[in-house]
This record gives sequence, structure tokens and C-alpha cells, in this order.
Amino acid sequence: FEKIENLSAINSGMVVRSSVYDDYQYNEELFLDNVDHDFMDYVRLQNISIRIMKHLVLYQDYSRDSFDKNAELKRFRIWKKDNRAYYRKQGLQGLLTSFIEEGDRRLMLAKKYKSILFLI
Repeated sequence: FEKIENLSAINSGMVVRSSVYDDYQYNEELFLDNVDHDFMDYVRLQNISIRIMKHLVLYQDYSRDSFDKNAELKRFRIWKKDNRAYYRKQGLQGLLTSFIEEGDRRLMLAKKYKSILFLI
């Protein structure tokens, strides 16, 4: 199999052999976001082989496609906490990445809703 670097995936789109979870422990600091990226970090560190299924279509509803300011503000707060927890393990570089991603998302949401609530 071809080795794929920096691959990530969404948990709802994965089929995983149950034995992969024998030694895996989910990061309990993560509530919703980056759980899948954290799992894929583990898979890479353990050199677990990954196969990509071709011709598969997955339909998923993303919360960011909504247009409900209050719901998206609540969702943003969850994402922000999880994003910081995920990148914390990467030290200063992770902190910078988290800061940049948070700023980008804050600006996008403030523009989308024409509201400063996301900037506070």
C-alpha cells in the first residue's frame, strides 16, 4: 500500500478494525471537534495501515452550513475549546496554529452574521 502522509479523516466516514482500539484512549479534553484528527495522529504513530475505499459517497450535514447565529455561536465556543485542547500537545507551534485558525473562524463568522459577538 502507498504510504500517505498527513492524511486525516472524519470518524463518521471510517471503517476501523476493532483491534485498533485495544490500546487507544480517546482524549477526554475533546468534546466534539478534532477527535478524528487526534485518532488519525494515533494511527500514524502506531504505523497502522490505512486503506482508502474508492467510489464511496458520504453525505454529511455540517453545522457550519447553517444560518443560525445563536446556534453557531454556541458551536463556535465548543470548537474553540476543542481546537485549543487538540493543538496544545504540539507546543508553541500548535498554539500558533490554534490562534490563527481561531482568528480566521472568528472573522468569517463575524462577517457572515455581521456581528461582533464572534470577536468578543
